[in-house]
Amino acid sequence: MLETKDRAQDVAVTGDSVFVVDEYGKLHNGLVTNGWGAVRSCLNVIFVSEDKTKVDQYGTQLERLSSCSHRDDTEAPGRYWFKSGEKKA
Repeated sequence: MLETKDRAQDVAVTGDSVFVVDEYGKLHNGLVTNGWGAVRSCLNVIFVSEDKTKVDQYGTQLERLSSCSHRDDTEAPGRYWFKSGEKKA
């Protein structure tokens, strides 16, 4: 596990806009739907799908990622979030 730094300024709450990197390493604008853990570093987020085939009567479908860690808390190449302007630790 990576060392956790004091990230009080990095706290994200429901309704916040964050950047999210999906499991394929693609960057998206995301919206927080829930958060928990120490300083709410683990989030559920939604983002608009870039898959042109994912369209329904409501428009472009949404993608969901659950249990997304902050990028400083994971070594994974994807499925993480961060806020705009944050410097990587």
